[in-house]
Amino acid sequence: MARGRSRRANARGAPIIRPMRPDRVVASAVAAALQRAAKHARSNEPAPPRTSNRRRYDRSMSTRESSVTMASVQPSPTIVEQVYQTILDAICDGRLEPGERLTQESVAQKLAVSRQPVGQALLLLKQQRFVSEAGRRGLMVAPLDREFMRSIYELRLGIEPLAASLAAQRATADDVARGERMVAAGKEAIRRNSIAELIASDMQFHMYVYELSGNRLFVDLMRELWNHLRRAMREVLQHRDYRKAIWVEHEQIVRAIARHDGDAAAALVRAHLQQAAMNVEITLPR
Repeated sequence: MARGRSRRANARGAPIIRPMRPDRVVASAVAAALQRAAKHARSNEPAPPRTSNRRRYDRSMSTRESSVTMASVQPSPTIVEQVYQTILDAICDGRLEPGERLTQESVAQKLAVSRQPVGQALLLLKQQRFVSEAGRRGLMVAPLDREFMRSIYELRLGIEPLAASLAAQRATADDVARGERMVAAGKEAIRRNSIAELIASDMQFHMYVYELSGNRLFVDLMRELWNHLRRAMREVLQHRDYRKAIWVEHEQIVRAIARHDGDAAAALVRAHLQQAAMNVEITLPR
């Protein structure tokens, strides 16, 4: 009867469980024990020795190294900044003439960019008086404004003699040597007959005086205004006599700074600016 029931159970598909033979039970238990022993041995193995070029983690060291790396990263100019600088340089260099019409479409097409960054750049240039309204025609390159230029020179006459006096008090031998190199570069630009180099050299020289003064406000203020001076100087420096006179006066200023003669440096800068303002007044169209 038992066998009959077992066969019927097989016919219904029920699983048949056979008891494991004793020798197989022992072999299975031995294999399992060996696996557990091997696993235990691996977990208790000593860690491999550190090589000489591996360093332990040091939080202060990591922070210090990270800060050095972070400080060396320089952000790239945005597309708006690039468009702004390109248009500004074209205005100051005379490639875009006063009164020339500017539209977002035409500028975007020339620069191969979309209209949005051009619109933002033109708005900033308008706020800074490099671009002005042109009625229904949109915007245009702003004409050179004699009254505005007069105001800039009045401001310079108020602060630059003081900057020169402070520069004479603070200048080191290295500072003087740097000023002498600038004078030499200016004279070389005269020899090469390069208006662009003369303008750049003149700007570097005056920023040198502002920086030596130690007053950061002088530097920041004049950086904002210098691009307007670039436009005026481009007209003034068409006259060759002015080019030589400017660098003779710059050389005299450096000599006064080298002597640490603040009064002389201030007086020379004042006379230099008064002559420059007169040259601009004569040169710019009425």
